[in-house]
Amino acid sequence: MEQLEGISWEVPVNEELALGMLRAQNDAYIRKLGIACAFICGFWTIGGVVAIAYAAGAGTLDATLSGEGTNNVVLGIVVFFALTAFGLFSAVHPGAITRMRCRHDIKPLRDLLAGKNGGASLTITLGKADVTCDNGHGVIALPYAAFSGKTMVDGTPYLITGAKRDQSLLYNLAGVNWALREESFLALPIPQSVLRAHPRLEGAILDTGFMQERALRRKDPEETETVKAFLERARS
Repeated sequence: MEQLEGISWEVPVNEELALGMLRAQNDAYIRKLGIACAFICGFWTIGGVVAIAYAAGAGTLDATLSGEGTNNVVLGIVVFFALTAFGLFSAVHPGAITRMRCRHDIKPLRDLLAGKNGGASLTITLGKADVTCDNGHGVIALPYAAFSGKTMVDGTPYLITGAKRDQSLLYNLAGVNWALREESFLALPIPQSVLRAHPRLEGAILDTGFMQERALRRKDPEETETVKAFLERARS
């Protein structure tokens, strides 16, 4: 496994970074939601069209479309067709939906990353037990165990903190863990230039996080002390 401690890189703090973090946390869920919407609404759209086609073939179309329910039948088909199209668009272009949904969060997140004095860049450093993000005025530290998956946003790889149940469609529709996705921006950008210098970096971070999490569950003394030290730094 690649040695992580001491590897460092900088990313510019701007709205592109803020949007990238939001997309990294949300795009997979939006894609799943779009697929589900397209499947369910497409089923009802096709069902409505087939019912009308069957009525036309049986010579009962006029009776089917007569009365007070006529507008409801046609409107229902139109609405379900529109929802199907929206679902397909969300599945193919989740980033556009995330941008629209999170448009009011982009600037505040950029300002949060920049800090009170408006830092222009974020220095990301890999340590023994954690990853630190320093904007020159404050530090955000995360243990490796926090990262659970990876994704790609416009050609830039991101390690994300919500790749398990936090990205589950069923869990989120049920209201479980929604805040960890909707309210979390903790995604780690790794520029391609860094990956060229360290080709196995993504896997090494995730593997280290997995081993760290497993050691904590076993209450491994060394790993527990390491995380305790991390928590003490985080509180200071």
